[in-house]
Amino acid sequence: MQVAIMGTPGGVEDASRYSLHELIQIAGQNTGNFLFQYAVSLLVAGDLRFIGRSGMQYSDPNLHAGLEGMIFPAANHLRRGADWSSLAGFLKTVKAPLGVMGIGAQAADSRPSEAEVVALSSEPEIQALAEAIAAKASLVTVRGAFSAEVARACGIADPLILGCPSLLINPKRDLGQRLAKRIDELKRRDPAQRIKLGLAAAAPFEIRETPKADIERKLFKWLVANDGLYIQQSGGPDAIAFALRDTRHASLGAVRSIWQVLAPDMAFEDFIDYSMRRNRLFWNVEPWFAQMRALDLVAGTRFHGNMFAIAEGVPGVFVAHDSRTQELVETMQTPWVDFTDVEGAESLQDLLQAVRFDPAAFDANRRRIARETTAALRGAGFEPSEHLQSLGADS
Repeated sequence: MQVAIMGTPGGVEDASRYSLHELIQIAGQNTGNFLFQYAVSLLVAGDLRFIGRSGMQYSDPNLHAGLEGMIFPAANHLRRGADWSSLAGFLKTVKAPLGVMGIGAQAADSRPSEAEVVALSSEPEIQALAEAIAAKASLVTVRGAFSAEVARACGIADPLILGCPSLLINPKRDLGQRLAKRIDELKRRDPAQRIKLGLAAAAPFEIRETPKADIERKLFKWLVANDGLYIQQSGGPDAIAFALRDTRHASLGAVRSIWQVLAPDMAFEDFIDYSMRRNRLFWNVEPWFAQMRALDLVAGTRFHGNMFAIAEGVPGVFVAHDSRTQELVETMQTPWVDFTDVEGAESLQDLLQAVRFDPAAFDANRRRIARETTAALRGAGFEPSEHLQSLGADS
């Protein structure tokens, strides 16, 4: 079966071929996008082709030739402030069965009101994209209940609430039990012993002068105390260049602004020294996965940054702070803490004690999502992979 996936197979094979600007465009402004694109490639069987800036071009006249299906690994597309006219126009040209997986709505509050549903569904850009999806897609999955409400309000009739496809990367059927064991070990660890910590870092210029900056400062303080890794995904060219330790493309003014967001009480020279040693950003999932395997714990507000850890069987603790993270942790039943838990914690050990996680529920829920994804793909004309079917099997 010939299946096209809108996006990458999990990143860029040879990043040196591209400029920083081109790489940011390929990543869709956020390298976390590589994870769910990679996940979708694991769930669908067939001869896969990838379309986008680093693969087969959208303008290629042969793009639709012999195509038997297309998957759109979606993200925060039901949000304000984005122009989806080109995307909607392309979707209208698709003749093969179309599956849209993981699409979500975006709102600042963790518990958005009905008024927010109405407001989002009234946005012309969102309406245009939803119209194209409703007309063409034989399968639409959303990440949570709020996103489902917005999708239905936009005219998408039967969205399936299945979270993010990245939940289904790890092949272990007892993943939740394994994560819980590692969390319990960390809780019992001597507080004087370092934890190999990774921070799923927020985009610094997006949180500046917001309450989220206070949370990020506390997490960064614990990160430095454990000599951990600062793992960035987005934030614009300066923040991305700084995460890459690329001093050619990160202006001094921007770096000083990042310092003021993350560690204003730390000497600037010490902040630079730490960052040049411990900052990370990845253009491909494989080195990102490899880095996760070396850690004990990842924590932070970034969803896919934490999911990279969980995909490798390493605890990823989500700090729920908006509708996106809240509905994802509820749909996927991943380890999480509330925004207020970080505010009240005096140490990383305190935060670990506050983690909400039911491993048995997580494992049962993941098997259910795998089964429902299998059935949904088949119903839409796609062939689910052996990997996916194995995750959802009864025994």
